Amino acid sequence: MAVAGWSVDGKVAIIQEGSYNSPAWLIINILTDEVLDAFRDLYYEEDDPLIYSELDKAMRKHNIKNDPGRLVELPYALPENMQPLTIEYREIGSEEYDVYAVRGNRQKKISCISVFGNFSKIIATFVVESPYKNRLLIITQVSALHVEFDYSFFSFYYAGCHVTAGF
Repeated sequence: MAVAGWSVDGKVAIIQEGSYNSPAWLIINILTDEVLDAFRDLYYEEDDPLIYSELDKAMRKHNIKNDPGRLVELPYALPENMQPLTIEYREIGSEEYDVYAVRGNRQKKISCISVFGNFSKIIATFVVESPYKNRLLIITQVSALHVEFDYSFFSFYYAGCHVTAGF
């Protein structure tokens, strides 16, 4: 999984080769968490040049510049007069979590994720800073065990977060 680029208006291109039963790449509007475009051929070869030529076309269509942003650590440091931002997951059911951005005693819900049964767990959170404005892409990696076939796989969930608005 890698971020390929960002647009000024909050769109991000993500390459997610090797992610179980997922598109090879997708473009998300992080203001709405809507998937705008994706390469959905589930039988692709990871090194197929068609994947990248289609991604290039889609990035041009959505005005996305080839700038992956910057991977940042949590808590995310904000300007000196603001408390740092962190991400919390709160279980709301056996297979669902609400995702919150938290700054001190203020918080905002940024997403809800559904995981694959009781044999899933959140194993990592990655945060990528946009090169434009105060926006972050929150990436949650979930590990799941398929009990019937005895194998495990990873899934990724994406949510956008404005670091100063909504608190």
